[in-house]
Amino acid sequence: MNGTTKPPLFLVFSFPKCATTSLDVSLRAHPELCLPQNCKEIYFPSPPSPWDQDWFEGHFSPTESHSLFGEVTTETFFHDRARTWLLETYPDAKIIVLLRDPIERMTSHYFHALRRGYIKGSIAEALEMDDSLEIGNDPTLSFRGIGDLYKPSIEWLQANISSAQIHFALFEELMGDPNTVRRIECFLGVSPSGGALASENRRRLPRSQLVSSATTAFYQITQRLTTLTRPIFPRALRDILGRQRFRMTKAVRSLEEANMSPVDQKTLVDVDSETYNRMANHYNKTLSGLDQLMGKDLNAYWPWFQPRS
Repeated sequence: MNGTTKPPLFLVFSFPKCATTSLDVSLRAHPELCLPQNCKEIYFPSPPSPWDQDWFEGHFSPTESHSLFGEVTTETFFHDRARTWLLETYPDAKIIVLLRDPIERMTSHYFHALRRGYIKGSIAEALEMDDSLEIGNDPTLSFRGIGDLYKPSIEWLQANISSAQIHFALFEELMGDPNTVRRIECFLGVSPSGGALASENRRRLPRSQLVSSATTAFYQITQRLTTLTRPIFPRALRDILGRQRFRMTKAVRSLEEANMSPVDQKTLVDVDSETYNRMANHYNKTLSGLDQLMGKDLNAYWPWFQPRS
């Protein structure tokens, strides 16, 4: 990290399909916040790759105008070793937790997988796949399992840092209340930007499945190569390759955007009442008491949620 004095760290802990891309774009536009240069979020490699402050802070280039540096991440919250390392290394970090109605999140996740060609069939069939795979030990691979992580993740967080360091926000608040971003900025201690939340990851389907498959393969291959080469290549070479990957990724994303056609999600994703009620019953059990942990009236945003009496 450049300079002799580094600013404090902030982290947005969230999960896939919770408006993290939109929030990332909005926070990047704030002149007092420094986010990673060549990637949206930092992926922690598996051992034996070393984790240290130089490696982590090497993703950022703050200037004197930046009050904080940090990232919006959808993986670190359920990556036990990474989140533990971050809070041990930066014990004064400010944490924003961003959650979404888990049924709506699951639906959006399903649609994303359908759009990318990862799966076929209905949501009910996708849930059956979750059950048949028996992937309880790795809920990050599960449409339903990510929602189950909300409560234990927050309990872990509250057990490890002061509640004054945590700010809770909901996807539904971001979408419906323009003051939500201002409240996040106030929590971070930066000036109000006045900017609206960016609109990203709209509901679309690819015109050409061949192009979609090619772009998906590019993301998978480059991520795998980055993970494999990080412990081998010196930092200077990794920085050069990282910048080249960033440029290629921007070009591939432009191709991906050109290949997408806007659609009405409701015509493609129909959550039947049986599946919806099944998920509502499931999450009311696994997320019981979540409203009290967050200090939010979740039933006002998630109509199926039953507050614990």
